[in-house]
This record gives sequence, C-alpha cells and structure tokens, in this order.
Amino acid sequence: MRISWKYVFGMVAAGAVVTVFFQNCGKAGFATGLASDSATSASSVESGLPFAFSADFDEISYNSCFGQNRGSAFTSLQAGAYRAGGIKLREDFLNAARANLAPEYPSTVVTPEQIKRSVVLSDLNRQAKPQAALRMNGNLPFVAPNGTQGGPSSGGSFVNIFGLGSLTDDHWLATLFEELAAAPTGSRAARTHFFKYADSASNRIEAKLQFSYNGDYLVRADLAEYFRNGTPTRYNLDLTFKSPLAPGDLGYASPVSGSTEQAYGRSYILSFAPISAMNPIFLSSLPAINLNSKRGSGVLNGVIETDLATGSRVDSGSDAWRCDAEEQIMVIRYVDRYLCEPTTATEIAQMSAQEKDRMHRIARHLPLDKWNVNFKRGCAVPKDPAENCYEDYSASSGVLVSKVSYDYGASAGKNCLGNRNDLNGLSNEALVKAAIDGLCPQYVSICYKTNSSAD
Repeated sequence: MRISWKYVFGMVAAGAVVTVFFQNCGKAGFATGLASDSATSASSVESGLPFAFSADFDEISYNSCFGQNRGSAFTSLQAGAYRAGGIKLREDFLNAARANLAPEYPSTVVTPEQIKRSVVLSDLNRQAKPQAALRMNGNLPFVAPNGTQGGPSSGGSFVNIFGLGSLTDDHWLATLFEELAAAPTGSRAARTHFFKYADSASNRIEAKLQFSYNGDYLVRADLAEYFRNGTPTRYNLDLTFKSPLAPGDLGYASPVSGSTEQAYGRSYILSFAPISAMNPIFLSSLPAINLNSKRGSGVLNGVIETDLATGSRVDSGSDAWRCDAEEQIMVIRYVDRYLCEPTTATEIAQMSAQEKDRMHRIARHLPLDKWNVNFKRGCAVPKDPAENCYEDYSASSGVLVSKVSYDYGASAGKNCLGNRNDLNGLSNEALVKAAIDGLCPQYVSICYKTNSSAD
C-alpha cells in the first residue's frame, strides 16, 4: 500500500496543534495536582502548610461534690462547645492552601476537596486530635496528677474529646469541609460544634473530667489551689491538639517545636470563690448561704481565655465569660429531696425566653435523665438514691455528722463542715454544734460565653 506523504505531514501537524493546545491549557492555570507533577514537590507544598484547626469552648462547669458514692451523674469539670464555640479551619491555613496549591483541571480555583486532601496528607495536621487537660501554667508537658493514681489519668486530668478519633477522619473532617464548600469562595470558614457523621458518643465537643478522691476528702485540700493565680504551680484547663509530631498521650501540636509554653489551642484560667461571694437564690426564705474559704473550693466564678500560640487574651468585650449566680446550683441529698421538687412542665411553659435558655444550659451540665432540677430555686437532686454528693463523718469522740446545713449562713449563727479534717482539733462542744448544724452544701456552678473568639 502506498502512503501519501501529504497525509503523513497532515497528521504530524495536527499532533503539533493538539500538543500546543494542552500546553497552553497548563499555562492558563490548569494542573493535574499540586504546583508540580512531582510527588516530592507536592509533598513539600503540603508539608509547608500551617496548622489547620482552631477550637474553643463556650461553657465550663465545676461540681464541688466530694462523696465516695458519686456515680455517672457527677463530673468534677465539664467543658464543651454547644452554641458559640466549636472547631473550625484556621484562616491562615485556608489562605496558604489557596495561595500555594494549584487548581486541578477542570476547576480554575483551588476547591474545598483539594484543600481537604492536603489536610490529610500534611504531617502537621494528619491525625490531629483535640484534647482537654489540666496543664501547668507555662509548663504544658506537665499535666496534673489525679489523686491516688499518682499521675495524670485519662478521664481524670485529661481526656481525648473524640476518643480514638482524629479530625482528619471523615467522620469529623467531612462536616468541616461541607461548611467550607457551602460558603462563598474566600469567605471565613464556619465553626462546627456538631459532627453529624460521628456516633452519638463523639459527635460533640465535650470534655468531662472526674477527679479522684483519697479516703474521705479530696487529695488536694482545696481545688482552688490548683488554679489560683500567682501560685508557681497553677494549672489551667487547656484545649490542645495531639499530633504525630509530638508523640505520647499528652503531646501537643505547637508553632514552635519542643516549646513548653506555646501550643495550638486555648487556655482557660479558672477562678473560684467561697459561697459567701455568691448571690444565693436557693430557698429564699432561709438565711443567706455562706461558706468561708476553708470550706472547699466553693463555686467557679471566673474564666479568662487565652490563645496558647500567642499568649494573648481573647475573651474581651462581647466574648467575655459570664458566671451568673442563677447558675450556681445547690446539690441536695436524695433523702432531702422534699426540699427540691423538680420544675414542672407547666412552670417551664411559663418561663421567659431567657429563663429557658438558662434552663437548657443547666441541663447540659446536670442531665435530666440523672438529675431532678428545680430551675427557679437553683437546686438539684440525683435521681439515683445510691449516688450521693455527701458523706457522713465520725469524730474520734463518736460524734456523727450526718446531715447537710443547707441553710448555713452567718445570720443564722450556724457552722458547717467541709470534710473530716475539719473535725480535727475541735472541742467536744464544737463537735456537738457541728453535728447539729451539718455538712457544708455543695454546688454545681456554670460559666459561659455568648460569642466565640476562635481564629
């Protein structure tokens, strides 16, 4: 068969046109992947991206109960993101990804799906896990010991918020990027506090810590000493991110490798006050409730929030934390439940919008399947009679303290006992008086913020 040279030259020319066409497409901004087709170059682009995640809490509560028979209804510290707080993609990460990743054909812009892959492949972000822990101020690797266990313990002084799950797992990452995809290009990423693809045990940003007890009183005589400003060993409630680059149960991602002071995340400086500093609303016909500073930690009455990466305070103005007296809830023994009848459906229906908002916040920290709560009077009773906030105390003289001085107050001329150590050194007369007056009442106190300050 004879081949026409004219045909051959025509095919070559056509091929040249096709080659030039695709070369020009590449120059017009399309690519098959990252900035370079080289796997090594692509990896370097992803590795150069900054940390992707930011998180913050919007509610923190403290339960001062110290009884040995505390069950699942009792949590020493609870922190969560329920309304204003949550997890989001950091603006500096999104800006860097859009600037350094090349659009994938046929898109002319870097897509959320492309950014999502870069998070999963990035060494800094891969398997990032949010963690709450009681860390020493200025010495982040040191986490508070938990009672008789002698060192930090999971669920006691630290907790991984999503259990074994990481943010780069699609159970959590998919929700973050759905929010990003729905937002206009270049806009700020939405904050997420509910992850619809995760199971019910790990679909919210919530940390619960249960402090360990030694015998009949807290290992630390006063929890407030753990958090008190000015003390050299002050601890803060810190929200950080575990990272493969910082191995170990308590490692954290940091903008400065090996830093003991800086991390990605937030620090919450907690302050406590004796009950005498509160405005009591429980049983308004009774004398004012009054606890002096020797009666335990009292109530949580202040939160300062700082950025662990910069050390800057981030809770000023409309982002400030509030600790209202109406959310300092007295815990009543089951045997004394007649003092605290739960709020009825009729009473709830008559609440104002503000009162209902407060009710929902209290119920997040005192779940109604475990507690009967009177929201108007500010008191709560555990539903399980076996779960007890208080303990009976016996002195060497045989004097037994087996009731709670719910109406303790200076105007009533009453005393109350914080724990068995208060019995030491008391005269028989004082012991008898203490036995008559009873144990100090305990509280669940809640602080919250209405806006979020996460980056």
